[in-house]
Amino acid sequence: MIISLLNNKGFTLVEMMFAIMISLLGIFALLQSMDVITQHNVKNQMRDEAVKIADVRLKSMREGPFVENIVYIPYSTVHNESGVRSYVVRKSMTALSVNSRELIVNVGWAYKNISSHHEVRTIKSR
Repeated sequence: MIISLLNNKGFTLVEMMFAIMISLLGIFALLQSMDVITQHNVKNQMRDEAVKIADVRLKSMREGPFVENIVYIPYSTVHNESGVRSYVVRKSMTALSVNSRELIVNVGWAYKNISSHHEVRTIKSR
C-alpha cells in the first residue's frame, strides 16, 4: 500500500508534454498578436507623418504668391527625420476661375508592398 501512494505523487511524462505544448501554443499566439500590433503602429505612424508633410506643403502653397499661369509642378521625395521612410509628394493646381485656384497636395508611401496616400485640398483666391 505504501508503494502505490508514493507512485501517485507528481506528473507523468505525457502530462508534462501536454502542458508544455499548451504553453507553447499560447506563447506563439501572443507573439503573433505582437507582430500585428507592431504593424498597425508603424502604419499609423507613417500616416501621421504623411498628414504632417501634406499640411506643411499645402500651407507653403497657400502662403506663396497667386499663380496666374498653371504650370506643371514636379513631384518630390521626402524622407522622415530618421531617413528610413520615404514619401512621394505630388502638388497640383487647378484653375477654378480667373481669381481662384484649387491647390492639391497628395502624399504617397508604401509599407510592406502596400501603397497608401493622403490628399489635402484647399482653394486660394486673390
